[in-house]
Amino acid sequence: MECERPAAIAETTATKFLDQVVKQIAITVKNALEYEEVAKENYRLAEAEERSRNENLALREQIECTSMFESISAPPQHCTVCCSYSTVTDLAKLRGWSTSQPRRTAM
Repeated sequence: MECERPAAIAETTATKFLDQVVKQIAITVKNALEYEEVAKENYRLAEAEERSRNENLALREQIECTSMFESISAPPQHCTVCCSYSTVTDLAKLRGWSTSQPRRTAM
């Protein structure tokens, strides 16, 4: 019976060792799966950042074009007469009506 004890101790030791190996393998697999998820998310974030950067550039170009157009078509800032036009006068200008001799009475 004394011979069986060392075998039982060896079996218990082997079982504990295998249990630790299994736990380490499980941790390794879990880490690999989480790393893969993180890598996918990083890729998605990089794509979203690139799209955002492209949209930002497009909006900046649009703003630049708009501001260039406004600087060409806008009246000078020092002209106070231009700023005192009424909405009706602006509408008349849009319709192509003459505003150089405004009428005193409404039509």
